[in-house]
Amino acid sequence: ANVLTLLIVQIITTSYKLGSTLDPPGKTSRSGKIVFYILIGVMDWLITLIFFAVNINQL
Repeated sequence: ANVLTLLIVQIITTSYKLGSTLDPPGKTSRSGKIVFYILIGVMDWLITLIFFAVNINQL
């Protein structure tokens, strides 16, 4: 479970770096970043939920 969590975190950090690097300048940049941050927030929440669910199952 810990390996899976680390893998998911690695994927998120990689996609974050790619998103910030490939993000085009202009008006679409701002709205794109907002959507991107929302997705990161949702993913972070899902990871936390999965992490707790796995820990509860192990107890």
